[in-house]
Order: sequence, then C-alpha cells, then structure tokens
Amino acid sequence: MRGIQEVPRNRERTQEYQRQARHLLMELDPIGVSDTPEAAGEYDCMIGPLLHRLRSAQPRPPLSPLCRRRNQAALATPLRS
Repeated sequence: MRGIQEVPRNRERTQEYQRQARHLLMELDPIGVSDTPEAAGEYDCMIGPLLHRLRSAQPRPPLSPLCRRRNQAALATPLRS
C-alpha cells in the first residue's frame, strides 16, 4: 500500500512531466501555432498519450505519427510537412 506522503509527490511529478511535455510540444510545433498566445493549449490533447507512450515498456515508435494523427483529428486539416 502506498503511503500518504507518496501521493502528493507522484502528483507533483506528473504535473512536472505534463509541463515539460507541453513545452516540448510547443517547441516541436507541428502546426505552427507557437507564436500565437491564444493557442497555448493547442497540443494538450497529446500530453496524455505522449506520457503514456514514454512510460510504457513497449518499444517506443516515433512520435511524429502520434502528433500527426492527434492534430489531424482535432483540426480536420492537413498538417504542414
């Protein structure tokens, strides 16, 4: 059984991972919105799947297909190459 002290630490760690993933996705910027303040959360839909992939024990496929699928589904528009 996990101790009570461990839960806040895990939550803080998860929040930090999410913050880092958001930052990296904005740097990657596959749809070119990083210069638009209103689009600050544009890639948030990819954070969960990205962190899940990184934590899984399976071989890590490239992230580009994940980003492309998520953005195409969310935006219903083709992405720039």
